[in-house]
Amino acid sequence: MASVSLIRIHNVTPATPTPQPCWKSLSNVDLLASSSFYSSFVHYYMPPQAPQPFEATVAKLKRSLALTLTHYFVFAGRVQAGTDGSPKVNCNDAGIPLRVASTDARFDDWQSLDDCSIEQQLNTQDRFCANSPTLQIQITRFGCGGIALGGALCETVADGYSVSEFFHAWSRIHRGLPITPPLFHAELFQARNPPRVTVPMRDYVAAEKLGYQIVDAASTYRKKIITVSSSGMDALVHEVEAGPFGFGRASSFVALSALIWKSITEARELPNDATTRYMYPVSCRGNKRFKDPPVPMSYFGNAIHLATLPARAGDIKSHHISFAAKLIHNDIAKISGEYIQSAVDWMEIQRRKGLEFAFNVDYYAGRDVNCTTMHTFPIFKTDFGWGQQVHYTLVPEVWFGDGTAFVLPTAKGGRERKVALCMPSGVMERFLGNMLVTKFTSCGSNRSSTGASPGQSNLIQVEASTQDSHASEEGLDEFSTNELIDSVVLIYTLLNSKL
Repeated sequence: MASVSLIRIHNVTPATPTPQPCWKSLSNVDLLASSSFYSSFVHYYMPPQAPQPFEATVAKLKRSLALTLTHYFVFAGRVQAGTDGSPKVNCNDAGIPLRVASTDARFDDWQSLDDCSIEQQLNTQDRFCANSPTLQIQITRFGCGGIALGGALCETVADGYSVSEFFHAWSRIHRGLPITPPLFHAELFQARNPPRVTVPMRDYVAAEKLGYQIVDAASTYRKKIITVSSSGMDALVHEVEAGPFGFGRASSFVALSALIWKSITEARELPNDATTRYMYPVSCRGNKRFKDPPVPMSYFGNAIHLATLPARAGDIKSHHISFAAKLIHNDIAKISGEYIQSAVDWMEIQRRKGLEFAFNVDYYAGRDVNCTTMHTFPIFKTDFGWGQQVHYTLVPEVWFGDGTAFVLPTAKGGRERKVALCMPSGVMERFLGNMLVTKFTSCGSNRSSTGASPGQSNLIQVEASTQDSHASEEGLDEFSTNELIDSVVLIYTLLNSKL
């Protein structure tokens, strides 16, 4: 199996120094999203049509990155305690590590880049981002001339949309094009004075202390990627709209969410009286429904409310998919500007009490589903003038938990989506054999896209992917938590009772 060799690490700072001192506040929404782990992702580019020496590519990339950091100087800073003791970003121009690496592997070593077996080596191997750079970047040259550009984000300072906009801006500056500067204005998510909660807050929980607990990680997790074609999405939406619980026009988000929630709940074989929660993101950017004037699309930071919708597992399992879709559709309709503001105020009340707060979802108990949607992000607009960007993926980590789903755009665009899922092996097998999944694929539940002929028009294409570079050849679509983090995984838990 090919490996990745690190050539050197450059520390890149803003081309124009940031006036000092410079501290940026973090909103309650930032603090809620705070994580001690990096979230990693990779952009893949075909070999440039006009190849140039790799060192020249890296040198130009360094220069454009330094220019971009002049605008996005927060990424060159560090999260530290401010004078009042609360976390803030010290914009001290400490810099971003730019790792330069190479591999003999070629893109065509895999029939699909979803199967890339060295993906975890295309980024920093650091897992914890506390007291570390808020963003780390790696450029890797493949033997075929293709390029992988990886990033590892500390979500305390920014959400996925912000970092996607950063990479998009970087690519435009790299090509000498203008950008829309980011807006740093955490006060947009400021609590009222005094804070008041007018909506029952079901989405979050508070405790005296959130900390780490060592959990036995003897189980084996699997990652799978399903690709929903545009025609497959149309068929899925029609299935929802024509169902017995139809509610009129269904969005692709609602239809796909219902498929994910129902199929995973059935695959888990949960008791009928168990409660399952579906956690989904609601973006506050560009929508007068939540704020008037709306939060600008250029807002830098976390601008996402994560809703946790509870339901009885038996209802999700026994009813038509349109039942789950209607629950999600109606829940979205209830989320208003006052709902979002009450959530911010609720966090402020907990903070003033000296309490910590977190999402009201259990990532590891095998009941809840955590869905993150990124299909509207400008991921495939990130054009550095090299070759065509052909693939993008998030790199799964054990801390993602059981029942995590990421909805991603594809290079084809339109309504086509990729969904990266992570769950225990047994549950994954049942998920792939689920009636809904097989109904929307022409190749059946156990056949990988790597065995499909190029002309097949699958509605949902099931693809296996390995994320552990040390996995055996027989288990390339599995990764063991024992192999990844020395038989244990550190996870957030509520050390005290939920309030």
